[in-house]
Amino acid sequence: MYHIDMANTNNVDNKTKKEEITADQEFPYSKETIVFDDERDNEVPWHWHPYFELFYIDEGKIEYTIEGLGPVIFDKGEAGIINTNILHMTRALKKTVQDVHLFSPYFLDDIQGIIYKRYISPFISSNIKYIKITDPDIIDFLKRSYMIKRSDTGYELILRNTISEIYLYLYKEHLSDLDDTRSNDTKIKEVLSFIYECFGDDIDADDMAMTVGISKRALYRLFKSALDMTPNGFLNLHRIKEARRRLLETDDQITDIAIDCGFNSVSYFCKVFKDETGISPLKFRNLAKY
Repeated sequence: MYHIDMANTNNVDNKTKKEEITADQEFPYSKETIVFDDERDNEVPWHWHPYFELFYIDEGKIEYTIEGLGPVIFDKGEAGIINTNILHMTRALKKTVQDVHLFSPYFLDDIQGIIYKRYISPFISSNIKYIKITDPDIIDFLKRSYMIKRSDTGYELILRNTISEIYLYLYKEHLSDLDDTRSNDTKIKEVLSFIYECFGDDIDADDMAMTVGISKRALYRLFKSALDMTPNGFLNLHRIKEARRRLLETDDQITDIAIDCGFNSVSYFCKVFKDETGISPLKFRNLAKY
C-alpha cells in the first residue's frame, strides 16, 4: 500500500481518470510525499492532470509509463517532470519514497502575462511529455526545495521563485524541442474514461471505437501507439485490478465478483485472473488473509 502525505488532498475522477488537485486557486500548488511499501499495491493507475508533476526519488525505484512512450525508470537520487495533461501511470519496483511538486501553469504566471505567453504556453503545447533531469546541481536544488516550510516568512515567494528557477533551466535546456505541437490525445482519454465507467458491462472493442467515432482498426492503432497494448487487453487488465480489490476488501462470492467485473463466466474469469497474476482468485484471497 502507498501512503500520501499532502499539503492538500487530491482526487482522481473514477470516470475520466482526471486528477483533481485540491489547492487554493490563488496559489495553485500541492506538495506530496508518496511512500510505496506494499508489493501488492505498488502503483498509481493511468491518470492525468492539468498540473506539472515535478518529482524527486528519495528512496527506491519507480517506473513511469507515459502515453506513447512506454516505461521510463527513475532510480534513487533521480528526478523528472511530467508535462501538463499527459496520460501516465507509475509503478514502484521496490519500497519507494517520492517527493512531488504539483503546480498549475498559472502558479508561475497569469494566463494574460508575458511570462506565460513566452515561456509557459510553448512548453505545455509542445511535444515534450516528460523530462528526466540529469544536472546534479539542479537535482540538489530540487531536493532542497521540498524542505521549504509554510511557516517560513515569504513561503509563497520563496517556493515560486525556486520552482521558477528549475523551470527556466528545463525550458532553456529543451528550447529546441518546443517547435512541434503535441499530438491530440483526447481520444485515448475518452476511451479510457469509457472503460473505467463501463468495465462491468458487456463491452468490447467495437463499443470503444463507437464511443469516440473511429474504426476498430484505428482504435487498435491508438492503443498500440499510446499504451503498447490492445483495447481488450487493457479492459481485462482493469477488470482484474477491480477484481483484486474486491477479493481483498470484501467477502463477496467469486461468482459475483466475476459477473460484476464484466466476465460472462467464472471459468473465463479464473483463466484471465491466473494469466495476469499467476494464481487463482481463491488462492489470491487466501494468501492475502495470511
